Amino acid sequence: MRGQIRRKTRYQAKLEGANIFNIMTGVALIVLIKKHDIDKHNLYYLDIGDSLTRKEKLSKLITWKSVGNIFNQKLFKKIIPNDKGDWINQRNSDFNSLIKLGNKKAKDSLFEEYTGGIKTGRDSWSWNFSKKKVKDNIFKSIEYYNNNLGDTDIYNVETRDISWTRTLKKYFEKKRIIKFDKDRIYLGMYRPFVKKYVYYDKNMVDRQYKMASVLPKVDSKNLLISLSNKTEGKPLTSLALNILPDVNLFAGGSQNLPQFLFDNLGKYSAVNQEILKKLKPLNGNDVMPYVYGILHSKEYANKYRMDLAKSFPRILNIKNKQEYIKFGRKLMDLHLNYETIPVYKECQVEYSGTLNYQVKKMRFAKKRNEDGKLEKDRSTIIFNENVTIKNIPEKAYQYIVNGKSAIEWIMDQYQVKTDKKSGITDDPNEYSTDPKYIFNLLLRIINVSVQTVDLINQLPPLEIEE
Repeated sequence: MRGQIRRKTRYQAKLEGANIFNIMTGVALIVLIKKHDIDKHNLYYLDIGDSLTRKEKLSKLITWKSVGNIFNQKLFKKIIPNDKGDWINQRNSDFNSLIKLGNKKAKDSLFEEYTGGIKTGRDSWSWNFSKKKVKDNIFKSIEYYNNNLGDTDIYNVETRDISWTRTLKKYFEKKRIIKFDKDRIYLGMYRPFVKKYVYYDKNMVDRQYKMASVLPKVDSKNLLISLSNKTEGKPLTSLALNILPDVNLFAGGSQNLPQFLFDNLGKYSAVNQEILKKLKPLNGNDVMPYVYGILHSKEYANKYRMDLAKSFPRILNIKNKQEYIKFGRKLMDLHLNYETIPVYKECQVEYSGTLNYQVKKMRFAKKRNEDGKLEKDRSTIIFNENVTIKNIPEKAYQYIVNGKSAIEWIMDQYQVKTDKKSGITDDPNEYSTDPKYIFNLLLRIINVSVQTVDLINQLPPLEIEE
């Protein structure tokens, strides 16, 4: 009966159709028939169909009346699992023959290593738009920790000074003293196109997922391609970064392919040179834009949709490599330098009252649809009580990053929030000394989105190298 709405894009949710129980979780009706005179039983499956309303789905059930009628109409399809273990939505592509991007079990992939972002276990304390607040909050937590070192009764005391994790408790019970290090406050990417400050020290993060070999110091220079973890119902997302990523940069977790790795001797290429030979004539500087270009290809996404939902991405060996390198570089430049991209100039900005660019919570305007009901007007964003941005093109919302448009990530994250557990306020207005930073950021992301959509639409067909 489908109807799975949660964690779906608008298009995917539309295909699921309305839920027969008016909930957000998909529904399946299962009929089990036991026959004592049969040793081997079969499984059959019937998909209700795309984009149906609740009434249309229930009407089909009424029309069919019984399981016997469905069998008589030969609507059921017999399920025979394939060699990949798929029962429904079976994969039948050449995905397994492609070049692996990453493989932690063997050194047979293009990248020697990949890593998740950091998991602090205490985001409200560790991440903030204000660098000073990160310093003050973590300093207070470490002071509280050291002052009570080894006294496990403190776990039962309610406090806003610290957030206990399994890792921190282990250090605490071993009476390990922790020192605050002012040089461990990084600039990081908390959510897509949302930069914040974060305290990254191995003692004060729950998991660092080998990030120490990717960005060991605040001033370490590296380039990453962040990938959304395999999740059913959402297309693969990739985003170029050059700063520290949070583990939940994308919902469900992220993995990051680095250009370089660091050890005690310094920096070296993360690209497996033996595997790179399969992609001749690519060199080490071409790998990142080449991969980034292919990962943004609609043809790639459509052809390997089912594989990407269940497996770590692999990469094609194509003939027209230089074209994809060119487009990949342009996309990376847009996404890495989004804060300096010109603002979108086709928007109309209306001012009223005392002019200010402070933001509390952005929201869409409302408009009445054909039925007279109020709905979101995505062409207009009410930035604050004094500033309204109009004439935002619908095309800008086509740039989707992990199930949500880049514009909506900005609207969602750039709002003043106070965490209940810690009492800490995260105010995006404190990030920059430029009072128009957030306002211009929104207009820049609109421009980035429009240009990204145009570039993706210009990507040439994938010419497979035989």
